[in-house]
Amino acid sequence: MRSARRRLQKSTTFTIGLTDVARAARVSTATVSRTLNEPVSVAERTRLRVQRAIERLGYHHNRVAGRLRRTRGRSQILGLIIPEIENTHFAEIASGVEAAAHAEKIAVILCNSADDPAKQKFYIDILRGEAVDGVIVPALHDHDPVLLAAVAASLPIVAIDRQLAARSVDSVLVDNRRGTLLAMEHLCQRGYPTIAHIAGPPLLSTARERRAAWAEALAAHGAPHPAQYLFIGDNRRESGAAGAETLLSLRHPPRALFVGNNLMALGALEVIHRRGLAVPGDIALVSFDDPPWARAVSPALTTVRQPTHEIGRTAVALLLRRLSEPTAPVQHVVLTPELMIRDSS
Repeated sequence: MRSARRRLQKSTTFTIGLTDVARAARVSTATVSRTLNEPVSVAERTRLRVQRAIERLGYHHNRVAGRLRRTRGRSQILGLIIPEIENTHFAEIASGVEAAAHAEKIAVILCNSADDPAKQKFYIDILRGEAVDGVIVPALHDHDPVLLAAVAASLPIVAIDRQLAARSVDSVLVDNRRGTLLAMEHLCQRGYPTIAHIAGPPLLSTARERRAAWAEALAAHGAPHPAQYLFIGDNRRESGAAGAETLLSLRHPPRALFVGNNLMALGALEVIHRRGLAVPGDIALVSFDDPPWARAVSPALTTVRQPTHEIGRTAVALLLRRLSEPTAPVQHVVLTPELMIRDSS
């Protein structure tokens, strides 16, 4: 064995392959392949012998080549594209996806699109090249051409958080109307006479649903709904800060803010603290999303908690169902959010 290894080391262009590992372990190449791809099917004693040979030779398994040789079955890899890796909402969804996939011995490739169509297409193309079994991804907007093209090319997709207008793919969504109405009912019952809204971009179904429910709740309670009490942001912290500056600078500023996501709420809080305003004495604040920091700020932030881990786990379940039953009817799962009442309201 030592002399064989020395001969291998003398050649700088030699690539160690399955045959070399099989010879060193005294097994067939098929056994080496099963050890790498389906280890549970190999006897433990044999598997350990193969693994020791791999370590001695410094063999590196080429997963891409292995998938190219595969004629049946799956790659056991899923793609996950999230629009904002800094947003804890999507980070928690990713955690749910990874946990559910790992339980099925499936790996996850995580990509961050930054809500950029070019980046989304780049990652979709990369994931297809990696022969992933399917992709979990929020739509960029209702008629997302990249996702529709991927679906047309027979790539299994599950939409999360946001949906396509065509509703042509399996999806896992949250009841944004219910979550917003819970928040607004809470603020109205607390007696806040004017409630402004810092909303996300209208291209997103989530932002439109929350904005519509905000207006619906105001109308139901006979509360004022002037256009100046609505600020359209982009779901990022900076736009939350800009929205708070604009709304709090009005001649008659609102007494409460309902903010469309956690990053914009963080920006709004920065402005509120910079102005020296008391929460909720001068201005109450409620946010959609329940990031970990919501309980750490002072006062603790009232939020609409989305079942983020459940979104991830359900998305994996839908994708595996689609892989097992390609012709099954499209399924849309809508999960229920929860109002977390804390000190900011």
